[in-house]
Amino acid sequence: MTTVRVTFDDGKTGECQSYTPVGTLVGETNAVGLPYLGVLVNNEVSSSSYPLTTDSRLKYLTVADSLGWRIYRRSIAFVLAKAAVELFPAAQLTVEHSFGTGLFCNFVHTAKSGLETGITAQELAELEKRMREIVASNLPIERRKLSFSDAVAHFEKTGQSDKVSLLKYRNPPRIVIHTCDGYSDLAHSPLASATGSLSVFELIHYPLGFVLQLPDRSNPTEVASFEDQPHLFQIYQEHKEWGRILNVCNVGRLNEIITDGGVPEFIRISEALHEKKVGAIADEIV
Repeated sequence: MTTVRVTFDDGKTGECQSYTPVGTLVGETNAVGLPYLGVLVNNEVSSSSYPLTTDSRLKYLTVADSLGWRIYRRSIAFVLAKAAVELFPAAQLTVEHSFGTGLFCNFVHTAKSGLETGITAQELAELEKRMREIVASNLPIERRKLSFSDAVAHFEKTGQSDKVSLLKYRNPPRIVIHTCDGYSDLAHSPLASATGSLSVFELIHYPLGFVLQLPDRSNPTEVASFEDQPHLFQIYQEHKEWGRILNVCNVGRLNEIITDGGVPEFIRISEALHEKKVGAIADEIV
């Protein structure tokens, strides 16, 4: 078996066998105890399971690094989605946009009366409790490859229609997913190798949903204080309302419009909304 040469961020060098997972070359945490979440391999963000096949420069990432913080954000959102599916399988959870150092999440489910309702304080507490149980269990988050047909069948079976819609207009030979204890999602970017490194978070009730509050890079061992930004939030809500008017809630739906020849109408409505907004601004100025 061939060997590859590795150069670490501190200048130290070494060798290992080809296809060695990059995460096995160091411990689980850095010198101050922050868990490693991923690795920069020749300037490409990779998961800890990435197999080394060429000589490489390595920089191990923690939540204190900008790229590591992004891995943390995606990973804890994955844990949130898993917990929501387990507790409220009929509800619709969407992680919508960044909000300060957190993520705003919309949560809608149908009550017994048939009306759509948001999340209650008790439900939010149950959701956070389940997330902490998942973190405490230190469950592995695995990266797997499925055939295209198997991936579509899997997401159809689990009722993840947004994933099916996204895959509908693609046909690659393999689909990469992340899976953890029975829950799966499409793999867009690397995640942490296990849930145990994701203990710093808080769920904060907010109108129409809640905020998944995260640590700040400057103090990664504590949840950052929440700072409300009502004006910015209103802009995001307006953007969401425009999506409702345009009947576009995700990329898969936009692909459907393009395929069905609806782009000219889509553009006309979009431009009309912009003109209306400009007119409203002019009225305020007057």
